[in-house]
Amino acid sequence: MSRENKRNLMPASTSGIFFPGGFLWGVATSAYQIEGAWNEDGKGESIWDGFSHAVGNIKNGDTGDVACDHYHRYKEDVALMKELINLRKQSLSPKWLRLKMDWL
Repeated sequence: MSRENKRNLMPASTSGIFFPGGFLWGVATSAYQIEGAWNEDGKGESIWDGFSHAVGNIKNGDTGDVACDHYHRYKEDVALMKELINLRKQSLSPKWLRLKMDWL
């Protein structure tokens, strides 16, 4: 690889993997893993809510009821991501059960 090409690349780590200059890193999350607020604002019960609440299905009885509480802390979470790692891209998969679908 020429010196000119190396100048336009940024290292991902010390492993020798490089990404083009200007490459934007991002994060992705899944609602059940971070959202919490499992029974707030009219959200219906999901399959995972029911499964995790049934005794004996999950080790230690853990659930996603609170998770990381992103539902209540999203502003703080986004500010931390920006401050700590200058994150500019996030993909969040919301709980679709939060949508009111009276038309169904």
